[in-house]
Amino acid sequence: MDIPDKSRLVIRAGDQRIADHVIYCNSRDSRRKGLLGRRILAPDDGILMKMPGFRKGKSGVVNSIHMLGMRFDIAAAWLNYEGRIQYSILAKRWRPYYGTSHPSWYVLELHSSKLPLLSEGTLLYWKAWSPNGI
Repeated sequence: MDIPDKSRLVIRAGDQRIADHVIYCNSRDSRRKGLLGRRILAPDDGILMKMPGFRKGKSGVVNSIHMLGMRFDIAAAWLNYEGRIQYSILAKRWRPYYGTSHPSWYVLELHSSKLPLLSEGTLLYWKAWSPNGI
């Protein structure tokens, strides 16, 4: 599915809604900006970053995130090509590096309170938000 950059998504795991105001980051600029500059992150806000071609399916530094300049901790999860969580962690503000040894196609960043919902092996799916729900 080809989703336009900066689209609003709803993230689900089965019947459970995980977050309903997640911004899809498919461009270099939107991935680079990420959540930087925000003063707060609401409980249903976040971003889903799609890795570019040369980073898809890679692990380690190539698909890492940093928390330098961040004002809050986040729940971070690395997902495989089908949306299954490979690794998740509480990423603390001002830390230089978080990554995984698992091949990843996406990185999901949500409010820290969502970490218990991001268990390894959980299959997530997302759709464009609509006022009628999904």
